Amino acid sequence: MCTVRSVRSFLVPAAIAVAALIGVESYAVAPPSAAAQGGQKTVWDGVYSEDQASTRGRKEYLQSCAACHLEELQGEDLAPGLKGEDFLIRWSDQSVQDLVTRIQTTMPADAPGSLSTQAVVDITAYIFRGNRMAAGSDELKPDAEALKSIKITKAK
Repeated sequence: MCTVRSVRSFLVPAAIAVAALIGVESYAVAPPSAAAQGGQKTVWDGVYSEDQASTRGRKEYLQSCAACHLEELQGEDLAPGLKGEDFLIRWSDQSVQDLVTRIQTTMPADAPGSLSTQAVVDITAYIFRGNRMAAGSDELKPDAEALKSIKITKAK
């Protein structure tokens, strides 16, 4: 059976051999991107910046969320935890936009809908940081279409 891996294991050495034959001195083969493979970007792909999460996200979270979900995102009583296995199971296979919409329309419990989209996206970045999802170089942006294209998954 021919698989992508077996084809790639044949094509990469063949491409290097051809490059050597035609005199290319250095040749690098980058792995195909998730988009090229038909995959979807996930929260493990560095979709927020460290600065966004640790400054604005943390500040917004402490101001608007920590009273119920607690400072370390662990939740208490009726407020669910926002980190760990339970959070990942709850949101697995949903988009980041689904999470942002849920936060924006239902939180904080005493003033639903009062947070700006930017504040919610910053809080979401803080939640991802709390779940040890890798930060990237770009901030998570309040763009619904872009957020729909990022999937929340339990594992990398």
